[in-house]
Amino acid sequence: MYAAYLSYRGGLGFKRQHQINKAFLMKMLWNLTTKHDDLWCRVLYSKYERNNDLRDFVTSQPYDSPLWKTLARIWGKFQSHVVKQIGDGSLTNFWLDKWGPNNVSLINFSTNLYVDTTIAVKDMVDHTGNWDFTFLLGNLPSNIVNRIIALPTPHETDGPDTFGWGGTSIHNFYVKSAYDLIAENIAGWKKPQDGRVKLNYDGACKELGEFAGCGGLFRDSDGRWIKGFTRKIGAFDALHVEMWGMYLGIDIAWRNGLSHLTVESDSKVLINMITNKCNIKGHTPSLIRRIQEFLQKDWQIRFVHTWREGNRSARWLANFSLTSISWNLVIMESPPSELRQLLFDDFSGACMPKSIGLIP
Repeated sequence: MYAAYLSYRGGLGFKRQHQINKAFLMKMLWNLTTKHDDLWCRVLYSKYERNNDLRDFVTSQPYDSPLWKTLARIWGKFQSHVVKQIGDGSLTNFWLDKWGPNNVSLINFSTNLYVDTTIAVKDMVDHTGNWDFTFLLGNLPSNIVNRIIALPTPHETDGPDTFGWGGTSIHNFYVKSAYDLIAENIAGWKKPQDGRVKLNYDGACKELGEFAGCGGLFRDSDGRWIKGFTRKIGAFDALHVEMWGMYLGIDIAWRNGLSHLTVESDSKVLINMITNKCNIKGHTPSLIRRIQEFLQKDWQIRFVHTWREGNRSARWLANFSLTSISWNLVIMESPPSELRQLLFDDFSGACMPKSIGLIP
């Protein structure tokens, strides 16, 4: 696992085997989609097409080969990055296919509740050979319309519509681009820059809102544990528990002379509140004011957002705080033995798929 860490971070820079394998499988799907006249593609079509166009949908049955089942499992992920390149516009659905701005289906921008999802892109060209401006303005926001009319109108001399790969600007498929897209959907803890200390913290709430707790830890640029903390606190909502975790961590850092501090949080809302990137309606919480007072002190402190998967060790400590019989702040000079595996995963650069849920 450490060998897969980026070389400039002390690893060997190897690709992660599971992800590179998935990228090569996507290459097979790409060839199946764009080179369906090749012999091996015709063989697969004859065996698995089952009255469906494999360029549109790939499914598997229990008796299919392991390879085909794997291709079917990643089809949705692959298809999400396939776009249409306009030729004569006859084979591209105007609303449902991804051919317009940002490689997103135009149905997502429709200003009307009901639209005709059977029309093709070629149907949006009027008798003069220009875009049907009246229809576009009547069904789409003006900023989207402006981007569509900047595109050349489809014409029969341009040949048939073709598939393109949304992972590159020129819409050509490369295994590296597929790997990069897969890697973007994973997250993990990263070591701070040389000379800096990173604080990760999190909060946890007991079921039924009986009480809450927070915890955090400090690590150096080599990923080594400096110290950790936990504290069991009263009944709070999730955001205020996060505030407590951040405040206690920053206070500990200041008292211990950690003058180059990176505060990493999975609560983007809280970071925006601290850095004045969002307006706080009404009274500013006292913990926010106390944290902001630390920013005026003579030290270097910065705030960065991470995904939950990059904050697992802090989340473990926050949950651990709920088991404490004491309501006092607990400072840990060495990590609990149960936490060591997570710390090793972080140190090794282990990553996990990003969760979809929003973090308060």
